[in-house]
Amino acid sequence: MKKFLLILSLLAILLVFASCGSSDYQIVIPENATVTEQYAAENLSAIIEDYFDVKLNIVKDTEKEQKNEILIGETNRDESKTDTAFSQMQFLLHKINNKIVIKGDGIYIGASCGKLVNEHMSVNEGKLIFENLDKRDIYTYQTPEKCDSVIFMIGDGMGDAHISLGEKKRGFSFVAKQFPYKGTSITRSQTVIEGLGTYTDSAASGTAMSTGYKTYNGYLGLDKNGEFIPNVRELAASVGAKTAVLTTDKITGATPSAYLAHNASRENSMELENEINSLIEQNKIDYCLGNAGFALTSETKIALNKISKDKSKFFIMIEEGWIDKQAHYNNLASTADMVQRFNDSIEYATQFALMHPNTALIVTADHETGKLVESTYFKDGFSFMSDEHTNQDVSIFALGAGTECFHGKKVENVELAKFVASVYSNEPFGMNVDELKPAA
Repeated sequence: MKKFLLILSLLAILLVFASCGSSDYQIVIPENATVTEQYAAENLSAIIEDYFDVKLNIVKDTEKEQKNEILIGETNRDESKTDTAFSQMQFLLHKINNKIVIKGDGIYIGASCGKLVNEHMSVNEGKLIFENLDKRDIYTYQTPEKCDSVIFMIGDGMGDAHISLGEKKRGFSFVAKQFPYKGTSITRSQTVIEGLGTYTDSAASGTAMSTGYKTYNGYLGLDKNGEFIPNVRELAASVGAKTAVLTTDKITGATPSAYLAHNASRENSMELENEINSLIEQNKIDYCLGNAGFALTSETKIALNKISKDKSKFFIMIEEGWIDKQAHYNNLASTADMVQRFNDSIEYATQFALMHPNTALIVTADHETGKLVESTYFKDGFSFMSDEHTNQDVSIFALGAGTECFHGKKVENVELAKFVASVYSNEPFGMNVDELKPAA
């Protein structure tokens, strides 16, 4: 009888483990993994758990080797030693001796993970199954044909010189430079167009990128006539997409408020707070967080995993608000730190987007702050020439279906909103840019 009860207990334990979706695979990364490899592994583990209800552990290649492993990057496993030279946007996906080998050119290691999950993986009774991977193939990343979700990332005040400052002072490469498409955004507001000011503020630029309308400085979610206009987050929510806003600024800051509220003045903090709190209380937004600080990347992970769960379509705006603030202070060191912090969040979002091919990822700025100049003439190689915003154009970096429309183009910032809106609706959105006079 005791033996019978012991057998029943063991069977019960096995059933518990089976219900948890245990797997005989583990994800292996190099001991000194790059940020890209680390975030590729984290995203791969998350998407496998979401799609197949199977949890895979991530280990360094110094851990004990298992028979079944997914190898990301240049691990010390024999199967990783492929001596492959990748051209731009190429990646490798291959199965050798029960080892899945994933390698690629820069960020495109994520495209290899995406191809694995979306084309070659299935599950049976809690066990992962990999098919048609025995042939050693090198692929070139191809832009997907459609998208239903958007990650929109804004570096407040971030001009090209700010990016260069971060790279050279902090020793990283700005990850969005590896995206297949790059264009330029004209940041002028209605205030500038009418000669009432020399540069946009974050309220007008945020409104342009969220609603597709140029407006006056200080206005949030209102056109130049002070009329209510819908934003892309509201549009996405109206068609059933999950939505989120994440920022290192306060949640009532100008940029996040452009996606959350409608008000005649960015200074009406109490009114903005009430409107935003109402959205949250009525469950009209799925994730909303300000003052993220150095938790920006970890909050990016939480937000993306929450709003994409069960293959939900979504829209999220992520802002690094402190590039602008430190540039106003003309603080080179802190500005470089903020660009680096933003870049880390972009690193994670990039790997996420490559594994969710129906997701478009856009990285840009609302305006330039500080008239930052790079030159060997300056002791530090850089110098701020102003403590205000400027009317400089800013870069657009884009990845995903449809984003080729920005490649090699200089566009008004309202075109960013019009593109995002097109993902969720075929209806006209935003202003007619033909009505704008040519930019100087």
